[in-house]
Amino acid sequence: MELGTFRVIGDPVGAVRMTQFSRFNDAAKRYHKFKEHVQWAARQAGVRLPLFASEAAPVFITTRCVFSKRVHPDPENVQKAVCDALFYGANGGDKYVGGRYEPPAYGQLSYVEVTIEELGQQAMHSL
Repeated sequence: MELGTFRVIGDPVGAVRMTQFSRFNDAAKRYHKFKEHVQWAARQAGVRLPLFASEAAPVFITTRCVFSKRVHPDPENVQKAVCDALFYGANGGDKYVGGRYEPPAYGQLSYVEVTIEELGQQAMHSL
C-alpha cells in the first residue's frame, strides 16, 4: 500500500558522517536543513511523521534524484538522508526499511522524488 509520494525541491544533500565535533560544521548544517525540508515536503503530501516500520509492516522507500549540476552527492547517500528524515525519535529505527535509489538524472531543476510503500507481511515473503 502506498503511503505517499512527494518531491523535495532543491539541491539534494547526502547523509554526512558526524562526530561529536563535526555536527556543527557547514556540511552537517546543510544536512539538517535538508532533513527538515524533506519532513516539510512529506507533511505537505499528507505523510504522517515519524514513519514506523516493523516486521509485520515493513516499509520500502524509492528515491529518484534529478540534479541540475554534474557534481552532486551520491544518490545512495541522498536516500539515506531521506530515510533519516522520515524515521526519527523513539520510533526512529529503520531496521525494517528497504529501498532503492534510481540512477541520477539531470534537468534544469534539482529535486528528489520519494515514494513510500508499506509492504505488509504477504509482500515481504514474495521478495
